[in-house]
Amino acid sequence: MRLGISSVICAPLIRGGKVIGAVYIDRRDREQAFNERDLKFLLAFGRQIVQGMEISLEISTLENKLIADANMKFEDLRREFECPEIIGCSQKLFDVLRLAAQVSATDASVILLGENGTGKDMLARAIHRNSRRAEGPFIAINCSAIPNDLLESELFGYESGAFTGATKSEPGKIESADGGTLFLDEIADLDINLQAKLLRILQTQEIERLGSLHSRKIDIRVIAATNRNIAGLISTGKFREDLYYRLKVIEITMPPLNHRKEDIAPLVTFFLEKHKQGDQPLRLNDTALNILEMYNWPCNIRELENVFLRSIVLAGNGTIGIEYLPEEIVEFESEAPEFRAS
Repeated sequence: MRLGISSVICAPLIRGGKVIGAVYIDRRDREQAFNERDLKFLLAFGRQIVQGMEISLEISTLENKLIADANMKFEDLRREFECPEIIGCSQKLFDVLRLAAQVSATDASVILLGENGTGKDMLARAIHRNSRRAEGPFIAINCSAIPNDLLESELFGYESGAFTGATKSEPGKIESADGGTLFLDEIADLDINLQAKLLRILQTQEIERLGSLHSRKIDIRVIAATNRNIAGLISTGKFREDLYYRLKVIEITMPPLNHRKEDIAPLVTFFLEKHKQGDQPLRLNDTALNILEMYNWPCNIRELENVFLRSIVLAGNGTIGIEYLPEEIVEFESEAPEFRAS
């Protein structure tokens, strides 16, 4: 009476013989009280609500089943292809690991493409670990980190007296990988002359040290990686096309983090556990997680881990909120365009 309500209808929402809710409406206009026709309309409307809820529940059940099936497939794949350090559950990552699992059983050369920080080196190690060469050495060399004048001796080795300072014979990285896997990171930065030598080794499975007149038989599997556009380098004469196709028996592209954002949450859990200080558990609040999922991550997983190292140091123990995230990440979320339905 205090609200001035003069007419009320309340219709039950019935599903499977049980009342799961109700639809209630009222009026204050005494001249237009609800009638039997309004009641029939509300009952029909209530049935539509129940149908909509059932459809929504079916969709949700189907989505959960698809997720469960996908997770089950991932579990099966991870049992077949051991790679605990590669974190994620996205379809794009699944496709990459499935191909890597097929490749690992062979001796085929592999070239890994993808942006910096996407985990190409981890994938190379996983391919080696799951191969028949797992008991052999895994030798990694970054072609961009060693000056060209030193890279040749580093790769091919040398005999005593081959050059000033070579007082004793030393095997190179390639020879050290005999029986195992040689991982050439940043292969696109390899000098064009060294590319020719590398191609000959891949073709003949023989290596000749600097200053030597004799070649040695070797048994290596080569995995190369780059973040650069190889096709563009070939067209400008900076990379040998024959070497590229020799390496590209299998080509695997690691997707950037921006293309598999569903992997951010499991990566967050992994980094929180990996970098926690002491026994105190750490957590990230939902607002901070949403901001991390909005960000573009130009440096990919490496950048995400560095953000957590910083945040954990600043937060100490407890919960990491947006106040502990780098300013550029928080500002990126606030500046992101909003899309509204018209």
